[in-house]
Amino acid sequence: MDLKRPYWNMEIEPKLNTPEMRQTQNDLLANNIQSMYNAIPLTKKRMDNAGVKPSDIRSLEISQRIPIYGQPEMRELITEVGFDMKEILRMLMGKSVDDVYVMAATSGTTGIPTPYPLVRASLPRMREINNRMMWRCGVRPGDKFVLALA
Repeated sequence: MDLKRPYWNMEIEPKLNTPEMRQTQNDLLANNIQSMYNAIPLTKKRMDNAGVKPSDIRSLEISQRIPIYGQPEMRELITEVGFDMKEILRMLMGKSVDDVYVMAATSGTTGIPTPYPLVRASLPRMREINNRMMWRCGVRPGDKFVLALA
């Protein structure tokens, strides 16, 4: 492994912010949006509320017709379902809620938990994301560091 290479993943990262990457993203989105709509109740609800059908979504630009879903909206959902974590996860994940492997949560500054579930199948992707972040921060195999939690 070349420890001086600029990116962790030399196959994909040099393509960031290129037309080729944008096309890859658009293709993945178009190929997956119908199954997301069918499988994830919150995705269906948000698209229906925005008047957007899965067949409308062919690019990231078009997907911007669906309003951003952030922490305030998450907290509304939490209140709407009466703090029922299983129902919150079902809305967010559909049937894959049964495959939750790791559950993390943060209360931020409001004290209302925001769940961050991971299913086992997503662990390799999370590992890749973490490796990319660490590489960009200058961390290399064999380095040792200490995490300080405030």
